[in-house]
Amino acid sequence: MKLSPADMMRDYICAVGVSLTPENAPKTVALVHRAAFDTARATGIAKNFYKRERPFRYDAGATCQPRSELTGSYDYPS
Repeated sequence: MKLSPADMMRDYICAVGVSLTPENAPKTVALVHRAAFDTARATGIAKNFYKRERPFRYDAGATCQPRSELTGSYDYPS
């Protein structure tokens, strides 16, 4: 999975419906980057414990991230 600020903003564009880039949304990029850093270990532990399949594996709906980037990783157990 790609976790650079530009990659993460690309993934959020789909969800929020506006163009987010490090240039036009620097504070949002900083927030997302910090949140990813702060939560990475805890979410990784939960993902590996519960091993919840990604929704695209059983639902043909659209995804915001390329499926190729998500293959081989688990979803967060919300």
